[in-house]
Amino acid sequence: MIVKLKELLSEQKGTIGQPDGNGLELIGVSNEIGLHPSRAKKINNLSRYKTNKLNWFAYNPMRINVGSIGYAKTPEHLGLISPDYVVFSCSDKILPEYLLWLLKSEEGQEAIIKNASGAVRKRLYFRNLAQIEIELPSIEIQKKRVDFYLKVKEVQDTIAKQLSKSSYISQLKQAILQEAIEGKLTEDWRIQNPNVEPAEKLLERIKAEKQKLIEKKEIKKEKPLPPITKEEIPFELPKGWVWCRLGEISMYIQRGKSPRYVENSSVPVVSQKCVQWDRFDFHKARFIDETTLEKYGQERFLRDGDLLWNSTGDGTVGRLVKFYNSTHFKKIVADSHVTIVRLIKMLNSSFILKYLSTDKVQNNLKVSGSTKQTELSRGTIINHLVPLAPKKEQVEINQKVDKLMQKANSLETQIKQNETNAKMLMQAVLKEAFEK
Repeated sequence: MIVKLKELLSEQKGTIGQPDGNGLELIGVSNEIGLHPSRAKKINNLSRYKTNKLNWFAYNPMRINVGSIGYAKTPEHLGLISPDYVVFSCSDKILPEYLLWLLKSEEGQEAIIKNASGAVRKRLYFRNLAQIEIELPSIEIQKKRVDFYLKVKEVQDTIAKQLSKSSYISQLKQAILQEAIEGKLTEDWRIQNPNVEPAEKLLERIKAEKQKLIEKKEIKKEKPLPPITKEEIPFELPKGWVWCRLGEISMYIQRGKSPRYVENSSVPVVSQKCVQWDRFDFHKARFIDETTLEKYGQERFLRDGDLLWNSTGDGTVGRLVKFYNSTHFKKIVADSHVTIVRLIKMLNSSFILKYLSTDKVQNNLKVSGSTKQTELSRGTIINHLVPLAPKKEQVEINQKVDKLMQKANSLETQIKQNETNAKMLMQAVLKEAFEK
């Protein structure tokens, strides 16, 4: 049966009539706990203040749209109500718990907004509230729905606690990365593998390989990088590891170009929008005029394994991914907001990516420019310190981190799915209550 609330509710305008309020306590209303003892200071004349009784409702007509409504469920909720608030009682055809549930639901809030008056600031006086229509079941069904609501609410509260822990999952992920690049995840592995080639030898081989590529004119010779000082080193490395600069272990570090975009082309351009933390998004790529490709050297076309590092943009600078060409495009370039970091092939780029993705790196990037257009310079990237582990240990670290991340992601997905299921369950019941 569909009824308007005016058939079920009665406004209560009675006031205390005494300047001292007969010694009653002030009662306030909040969107979180409903009616509650107010901490507001009493005025000298309380005679205009309203009073309430058990199971009576009170709400702020200017804040009911955010859920500031409650009813006197216990004697501690009785007292003096602001004269600016609306006070009303229910008939015996509707349970106060049921009405409160309806009015604080998403559907109830939509009905409140729809019936509120005022162009700038919405107000819902009793006459407006009385026009809201609801489906009114029997008292027995109302009780069942309230019981069901309380059970689902309990589940939602439990999930809310889990979701608060989901922030800990993000912290856990960062802790995993940090432990990994500090060598703490592979302490036992190093004990079991004492004879692996140390990182210092690997760095020597990398430098020798770079020199060969320079002599073959496959890469350009760069200016010598400054030696690493003690003040620069962020933390102590395990025995067998070594600090180096990113430019030392890279064969190519360069910003993309500002291209001339066209609609129909076979050469996509990677922008900062394509570079997401958890994926590489080709759908956000635009396309370059193919006639301009003659201006591009072969080194500017992206290769599998390249690290793409967002170099500009508030909120996006520092974000990076490892690139793989899983499309049919033969040539792909980057725009001027993305820096290509191409490591020497004997390196494990996933290990370097993990380090550059840690909060310790991201929160301490030396960027310049305004808050609207922060910029990570090529010089900063080239000179950035990275920990270099022995090659075999890099592989072991990647495997351990990937397994731990899978478990963290699975837990995060489970929590979010539980929240979605609880919300769907709740909304299914609420639709019945407001069904017309």
